[in-house]
Amino acid sequence: MPVSPNIVINRENSSAVFHFNANTAGIVIAGNNSVSNVAIEEEVITGVTITQATYGSTPGAYWHIQRGANTVLVLDSTGFIDFAGIGLPINRDIAADLSVTLIPPEGSVVASKGFLVLEVQKQNARLEYLAD
Repeated sequence: MPVSPNIVINRENSSAVFHFNANTAGIVIAGNNSVSNVAIEEEVITGVTITQATYGSTPGAYWHIQRGANTVLVLDSTGFIDFAGIGLPINRDIAADLSVTLIPPEGSVVASKGFLVLEVQKQNARLEYLAD
């Protein structure tokens, strides 16, 4: 059953950090704070860009991250990637909802364990106006 991630940090008009465990999770991106898991206060989010990922999983398992129907990341083992720091933020389908699943090793009959921490940079009409 999909569950919401733990929101570790949520900065207005800036960024958010989500912590996922081994359960499937989904984040509603676009909209105001009544529909979006990312929007706070008066924000109306138009999208988010994935800027960093810290992750770990049991051997053979991997994290599958989607934006809408499109796979944007597959992460296995343990690691940290600063996408924005290397000039490659993940900005595919920024308005699409984010879906995260920990996939167990093929043939596994026990649940896999793991964690995933994603930092996202918010996009909204106010920030787009200020940038012009």
